[in-house]
Amino acid sequence: MKLKSIFILALSFGLLFIFQNCNSQKSASKNTSNAGLKSTLWTLTENPSLTLKIDTENKYSGFSGCNTYFGTLTQEQNSLKFGPAVTTRKSCPDLADENRYINLLAKVDRFEISGKKLKLFQGNLLLLSFSTL
Repeated sequence: MKLKSIFILALSFGLLFIFQNCNSQKSASKNTSNAGLKSTLWTLTENPSLTLKIDTENKYSGFSGCNTYFGTLTQEQNSLKFGPAVTTRKSCPDLADENRYINLLAKVDRFEISGKKLKLFQGNLLLLSFSTL
């Protein structure tokens, strides 16, 4: 009887250790995908010449088609808010796409990362989709 109790106790601790280890690995994989947001050069899926980079100090920058841009942002978990963008003022024949891109960044309120893809949303509406190498 005593041997059976020791066996059940050891089995219980073993199972507890296994389940606790599995949960910590799941948490780590979620944090890794969110960590990929920063210090990665993202290119816009529909126009790879447009870029976005978010640094570890909550600043963003990139190329918007004619001009470079930069600004600050706030991020908490999967929520993301870009502050006003400051751009260079090069004279380009058509700034409509560039202005549209900058205006869409200003509307973003959350993000999702899946593998090498970054999606920026306003609520449930997908605004911009990026990829990285």
